[in-house]
Amino acid sequence: MSGLLMALVLGAGVAPGPPTFPLTVKVAPAGLAVRIFDHTVPTRDGDIRCWSYVSQGLMAHGQREIVLTVRQRKGENAADYPTDPLKFLGTVFELAKAGQLVEEGGRSELAPQSHFLGRAEDTTLVYLEPSPLPGVDLPPGTLAAVALVGDEAALGAQFGYWRVLARLASATRQYPTPTWIDRDRPPVVALSEVAESPLRLMSRVHVPGTSVVKEGGMVTLRIRPRARKEVAETMARLHQDALVMFTGFDATANAMLVWRPQAGRLEAVSPDGSDGSRVAGTFIGLVGGIKEPAMRIMESGFTFLLSAADWAQVKDALANAKPLQLPSAGGAGAGLSIEWPTGTYTSADGRTWQAAGGFDLFKPSAGASHAPAAPVDIERIVLLTPDAAIGSAGLDAAMLARYTRALNEAAGRHGGLAKASGLLAVMVTLRPGGPEIVLAAREGLAEPALAGLQKELAAVEAPKARAEVIFELLLRVTPRP
Repeated sequence: MSGLLMALVLGAGVAPGPPTFPLTVKVAPAGLAVRIFDHTVPTRDGDIRCWSYVSQGLMAHGQREIVLTVRQRKGENAADYPTDPLKFLGTVFELAKAGQLVEEGGRSELAPQSHFLGRAEDTTLVYLEPSPLPGVDLPPGTLAAVALVGDEAALGAQFGYWRVLARLASATRQYPTPTWIDRDRPPVVALSEVAESPLRLMSRVHVPGTSVVKEGGMVTLRIRPRARKEVAETMARLHQDALVMFTGFDATANAMLVWRPQAGRLEAVSPDGSDGSRVAGTFIGLVGGIKEPAMRIMESGFTFLLSAADWAQVKDALANAKPLQLPSAGGAGAGLSIEWPTGTYTSADGRTWQAAGGFDLFKPSAGASHAPAAPVDIERIVLLTPDAAIGSAGLDAAMLARYTRALNEAAGRHGGLAKASGLLAVMVTLRPGGPEIVLAAREGLAEPALAGLQKELAAVEAPKARAEVIFELLLRVTPRP
């Protein structure tokens, strides 16, 4: 449905009488219902009241379920919920039956005459992984639909939708971006802002399923399985030594670049408590044949000026799905890594996992300093639950990062590791009833050193999950001199 001009289907039914929430509305007799929740969303400026419309029945036709969240106006009652989202989901249902599906990074352009949610200007809905919505039951894999208005959609189509979403995040102070629809907000960008952008001179392509993040001196471009074909096709038709790839959001990031030309300075948004050590961009720029390599943060992305030799390696890696590490691709202290997450992973307990989008393997920053009895560092975290299911469980990357840091600190305080050395793999399962911690594998660590550790890790306060979320935590233990 990406780029499709949609006219809203009329006639979605609404239950008569004073409703009790969550309210279930039959939209299509052939199999679509919508649950409407009346709830609050916590923000940095206080709670806001919203309706969330959650589809039930799209998956029967291969379409991920969708949630639209609409902010309530002051003075509105719960029973005043708009019916446009019901009509929209009815349209999605009919298109899904015809085989027209949307995925994360896709969009639906609504016909101007639709006046979606009362707006007179064009509206485009973009599809994201959901953020936690307390009090809302989301089926696993649900997509969130977020509205762009005014010039936002046109600018997003030319220069990346996450560039617009980052500006929206900055305006609302909601990371990574607000997933509710405000019917009265003005556009946060204007097309005039990009009139002088140097990106206009380069080949530009949107590739959903990719992300780019900078940590320390390394910028990492991740290309998931569903994006491989588009990347290969892009390289096959590239006829200049310059490319801009507009990416999606990196769920492992704890900050994101924001481009605001009138500010005249670099900006970023981040969640509460973040140290900003893993900064996501909204694009990566690659320019080849440069005599003096450099990496520049340009607008809201990372641009590499590459030597002819490095550019040849990058082109080969992108065209043929090869991993690549160029520690000095951007000059001193600025490296480039290209990763291709696979759809299969074997965890330390011997189980094999499958994920169409690939697995996130990352190492978060250590966070606040602590003084453990033995240095214990996070070697790697592997998210075994897909990003979409993590959001449906009411969690996000920032919550998981805080929890893993707390587990790391608890392991560091464990006296048995004071003189130990080795690797420890911990399988963590978050459930509504509490966490399950399993010491799945160890390398070089004797049983006496681990005595009591499992109980100590299980005592660490865990985020409340509405559904099962699993990850593997690999800890490296180094003896203190």
